[in-house]
Amino acid sequence: MLRDAPTVSVLTIHHGPMRTLNRLKHALAAQTYPHTKFNWIVIDDGSWENPPAWFDKPDAPFAIDAHRLASNVGRARARNLALQLAKGEILAFLDSDMEPVTVWLEMMVRAVLHTDGVIAGRYDPHPSLKPSAFLEYSHSRGAHKHHPGDRIPGRYFTSGNSAFPRHILDIAGEFDEGFHGWGGEDLEFAIRLENAGVFFYYEPRARSFHEHDITWTQQVQRYQAFSEHAIPRLLEKHPHLECQLSLNKLRTRPGRGLLSGVIRPWLLRNLCSEPVFEFVNCLVTAFPRFPWPAKVFDYLVFQLYSRSYAQNLQHGVHP
Repeated sequence: MLRDAPTVSVLTIHHGPMRTLNRLKHALAAQTYPHTKFNWIVIDDGSWENPPAWFDKPDAPFAIDAHRLASNVGRARARNLALQLAKGEILAFLDSDMEPVTVWLEMMVRAVLHTDGVIAGRYDPHPSLKPSAFLEYSHSRGAHKHHPGDRIPGRYFTSGNSAFPRHILDIAGEFDEGFHGWGGEDLEFAIRLENAGVFFYYEPRARSFHEHDITWTQQVQRYQAFSEHAIPRLLEKHPHLECQLSLNKLRTRPGRGLLSGVIRPWLLRNLCSEPVFEFVNCLVTAFPRFPWPAKVFDYLVFQLYSRSYAQNLQHGVHP
């Protein structure tokens, strides 16, 4: 148990079935962290189900501040509303489809106090989910490729299971509400922090089980929208992401020599053509439980999020 435990605000953005919120409430009640030292702020972002009774009459060993929005305002706006309500010395984001282990919050706080940086926790597939190659892939990327305690790139930050000291908001401000739909706001927030000298760390003991019940076909649609709407905004605000996201590998650069500057970009653009993508995508879709190598999904994901960038190159427009 931590001595002189700091106050924590646990922030949850929700849009979906209420059963996950009820499950998360029980998981927070089981935390080893002192219940008097944390509160739970819930923003229901226009869900279709009526909220549970505890929205109005909290019945937990910790304080609950729950709010229901009449319509969906999007992830960035909902997170900012939660941040504006938070009073804790440490802020911890936890998505409503997560089920944390009992030491989750204690491990998060210990890591924040030790590093004074942003902490990314571990998330594994929820036991209730049917196994699939995409499910395993999506829970093995980013921070999960690193060792416990490692410093990680800011681009691996996801707010669904994370924590940081409150003063970090004074450095970068809130999430950019110009991002609509799925994706972009977490990455942009993290890059702002990284540019300001904030460090990111991986703490797998802050573990949650993630009920991310989405098929690869549904994820394809998300990445297509991400490419069209989020990538242009990200590159406009942070041009160096062109290299961090490997988009520059598609660009012809004769000054780098025939092989590196011309032939390799040409080969990659052809590899990312629609006929090749559709062939690989059809195989993955037809056999979702086949143990496809991670490189297969790496290729598919890159092809999807680079589409708008590649189209601009094709039309002679500098992305």
